[in-house]
Amino acid sequence: MSPATPESARGIGPTAHRRRRRRRPPRLRWVLLGLGLLVLALGVVVGDADLQALHAGQRLREMVPTLQSAREELLSSGRSAHLDRAESELRDVRASVDGTRFTFGLTGSLPFLGRPVDAVRLGADATSEVVAGLDGGRDLVRDVTGGPHGAGLLHDESIDLRLVEALGPRVGAVIRHLQAARSDLRAIPSIPFVGQLERLRSDALAQADQGLTAAWRALQEVRLLPSLLGATGPRTYFLALQNNADLRGTGGAVLAWGLLRVADGKIRPVDGGSVSHLDNRQGTEVPVAPGIDWYLEKTRRPPLVNNGMNYSPDFPAVAEAWARQVEVLRDVKVDGVIAVDPAGASALFRGQGAVRIPAAPQRLSANTIAAFAEHGQYSLPDPAQRSVPGQLIDASFAALTSPRDLLTMSIAVSNALAEKRIQLWLQDQDAQRTVRDIGWDGALAPGRGDYLFLVDNKRNANKVDYFGRLSIDYTIRIDDRGNGHATADLALDNRVPKGEAPVVIGPWDPYGLNVALLSLYVPGHAQVSDWAPRGPVDFRTRPQKFLVHEEVGLQVFTKPVTASPGRPGTLRIDYDIPGLVADTAGGKVYRLTVQHQPLVHPARLSVTVVLPKGSTIIDPGPGWKVHGNKATFGRRLDRDVVTSLAYR
Repeated sequence: MSPATPESARGIGPTAHRRRRRRRPPRLRWVLLGLGLLVLALGVVVGDADLQALHAGQRLREMVPTLQSAREELLSSGRSAHLDRAESELRDVRASVDGTRFTFGLTGSLPFLGRPVDAVRLGADATSEVVAGLDGGRDLVRDVTGGPHGAGLLHDESIDLRLVEALGPRVGAVIRHLQAARSDLRAIPSIPFVGQLERLRSDALAQADQGLTAAWRALQEVRLLPSLLGATGPRTYFLALQNNADLRGTGGAVLAWGLLRVADGKIRPVDGGSVSHLDNRQGTEVPVAPGIDWYLEKTRRPPLVNNGMNYSPDFPAVAEAWARQVEVLRDVKVDGVIAVDPAGASALFRGQGAVRIPAAPQRLSANTIAAFAEHGQYSLPDPAQRSVPGQLIDASFAALTSPRDLLTMSIAVSNALAEKRIQLWLQDQDAQRTVRDIGWDGALAPGRGDYLFLVDNKRNANKVDYFGRLSIDYTIRIDDRGNGHATADLALDNRVPKGEAPVVIGPWDPYGLNVALLSLYVPGHAQVSDWAPRGPVDFRTRPQKFLVHEEVGLQVFTKPVTASPGRPGTLRIDYDIPGLVADTAGGKVYRLTVQHQPLVHPARLSVTVVLPKGSTIIDPGPGWKVHGNKATFGRRLDRDVVTSLAYR
């Protein structure tokens, strides 16, 4: 046997061993090569699908402004040019999605990698549902307002009750489209590193929620209409035209009144005129709510429709009392009350063109009727002034029953209802609950947390509230235990100019004197600690001193002030609110509800919240400005406000 040959002599060293171990069997190399090609092919497929998804997604994003414009155009004018464009763009997007290459569908079936495809498919589905909902809304608007092929909801001074009763199911169909769109939007998956998609999805969801809220409100409104318009039997409504140049709690002294009869789709006036033809000097005694009774007792006013029963701002209570009085005075069953101030009357004329009433020197339009009713009429001779109320009622009725532009008028009336320029109360309890839910009732409505409602009642005879400016500067300091320590600075600036008619300024000295009974409504468990000025008002009126009472579970702080040109009336009230702040999982929350009285010039509100030292505001609501542990909020009070801020 030959001697062993060393490995180094045979050329087999450690390096050669390692080289031999790295060699792969031919079959394994082919497997790895196949996998590599498969990954490469998959990358090509996914990349191609993503490019198609990117292209379709871009086109969907470009549709968003068109959809927004279509919605705004439809609601504001009833036209649908933007909706026609949206439908055309959607057809193109659908064609591009449905006509994609096989890579699009294949990628969509893959977990995780198919998210862009799923996002585009769901986005296209959501867009289709939105367009379908807008299309249904367009048909509704055309049928209600009278498009090219329809007579409209109101024609020949009659209401099409069959169309009214069909509105509910049709609005429901629009809601179902919007709900489906929202579901598709929520199902869109998040895609890593594509923040723009998530922002777009979030914005679209917010718009869908707004649309759904508006649609649900519209559904409540149209469900109310059949009963309101006499579909189940004749209805009689007391119409009160209020003048907020002479303030009362519900808005203003009653200038004129009317009785409207609604039966079988027809509306007709059956009685009305100046309030002097309704009220008598002694007033009409009927059962009233405790809040009304308190004002009657403290002011020693007789229970008059015009000046006495309407000192409380709680419109449902006042309206029910008015209805009982009218039933006694006119021997008629009253099914509801509609209160309209001059700004509300102007809403009835929106889009209707100018009208002429015999007493007015010029034709009246939506832009001029409020100023004429609140102030201009008082420059007319006495006989003309006495005829104005009845003529305004007749003109308002004519505008209501024969509108030239029903959509424009409806939008204006909707805004007037939100601003309490028009307020509604119904005897039917189910219908009244709907009126309350959609915010048409003008009721005292304290929410959770803090609450403010400043009410001005005129206590001397004149019309200078046309020139008044109310302001509320409210500071609330919150301690470590969540208790509130409040200061409300209230001011009435009387800007009546020189040379006004005697009926406007009254016979008072000083010129243009305004004696205003200010009532501040606050949370029911608030405790007053101080007020200024403390002395009685320098005017022979009742009440004269600071008073506290309760109404609808709220504390009410009341005191008269006087204001004349250059001498504003002021009232400061300090009070405590135990347990004001709510503890939640997300932190402590301060909530504020502010209700408003409809005025010629809306009141100015300024709120300052001072939190305990070291607090951090984490979630201020819209409109708040944060300065360390302080936050401020301000606005004109033309609508009720609900706002909040959270802090730690």
